[in-house]
Amino acid sequence: MYMLNIVIDILGLLLFFIGVYYLAVAFFSLIPVAQTPKEVEKNRYAVVIPAHNEAGVIEELIQSINDAEYPKGHISVFVVADGCADSTAIIARNKGAEVLIKEKASDKGSALKFALSNGKIKDGGFDCIAVFDADNIVSPRFFLEMD
Repeated sequence: MYMLNIVIDILGLLLFFIGVYYLAVAFFSLIPVAQTPKEVEKNRYAVVIPAHNEAGVIEELIQSINDAEYPKGHISVFVVADGCADSTAIIARNKGAEVLIKEKASDKGSALKFALSNGKIKDGGFDCIAVFDADNIVSPRFFLEMD
């Protein structure tokens, strides 16, 4: 009987210390820990816009890209002026886009192939390439969400 009391006392002490441990963990979990935000390297985007006579809508698209909530040096806009007979190239240049002139008009696939074979896009060190039609508008958070 004496040995049984010793075993019960040891188990009681063990349970007591386990309870104290969990109580301490619960208490210290209530204290806020100051965390420094992690600086994440942002992706670099090449935005390619194939455009054939899109002077009426190209300015709004480029402006929406310029207004994006994303570091400005991480987005480069390339407009493929695909056989344009209007002021699409001039408007795009004035909004800060790099214009790639394709003399003969073709389909969008050929315009994209022309753009992607350009050394500035291919060798530009971009992480992602986004393709937009000229009559799109980009959400301000698009590039943040893509990251």
